[in-house]
Amino acid sequence: MGTEDEARAAVPSATRTVDLRGRMVMPGIIDVHNHFLWAGQAELYETNFAPTLSLAQVLERVREAAAKEPADGWIVGGIWGSGLFGELTREARTLLDEAAGGRPVMLRDDSHHNRWVSTAALRLAGIDAGTPDPLNGEIVRDPATGERPGCSWSPLRRSRKSPWARRWRCRRNATSMPARTRSGGSTPAASPARRRP
Repeated sequence: MGTEDEARAAVPSATRTVDLRGRMVMPGIIDVHNHFLWAGQAELYETNFAPTLSLAQVLERVREAAAKEPADGWIVGGIWGSGLFGELTREARTLLDEAAGGRPVMLRDDSHHNRWVSTAALRLAGIDAGTPDPLNGEIVRDPATGERPGCSWSPLRRSRKSPWARRWRCRRNATSMPARTRSGGSTPAASPARRRP
C-alpha cells in the first residue's frame, strides 16, 4: 500500500486520523458465499472426516457412526476426496453396505456436489437401473449392466426441514466464524426469507 507518508499524501487534509499506537485496523469483510446452513448441519448432525482419507478409512468412519445409530438411522456426512472416484465401484458399495450394517448412507465429496450412497439409500430414493438422470445431473451406471454403483453427480440430500433446525444450524456456524475478520455474510443455500432469524 505504500509508506505512511505516501498514504497521508493521498488523503485530503480535512480527513480525520486516529493514532492506533502501532495496532492494525482492517475493514469488515462481507462473505456473500458462506454455507452457514450446511456447515452448521454438518457440525451438529453429521459424520465428518477429512478428504485425505483412503476408502478403507472412510468405511471405518462409517462403521463407527453406524454403531451409534438405530437400525434404520441414516448416516450422512463427508467429505470424501475426489481422488476416490475410480474406487467407488459396485464392490465398494457392498463394502459401504456392510460397514453401515445395511443402514442408508449419503456421503458428500470435497466439491459438495457429488454423493456416494448405500444400497438402502438408493432403495429409499426409488433409484434403480431404470431411473433416468435428474436435470443437470447424472446417477452413475455400470456401462455393462446399467446397475447403479451408488455415485450421484447431483444432490441426494437428507435435510433437516424444521425452521427451528435451520435457524439453529445457521447460528451454530455463524457464531463459530472469527468475529475479527467478518462483519456479515449470506448463504447461497437459502432464500432471503429463510435467511431471516
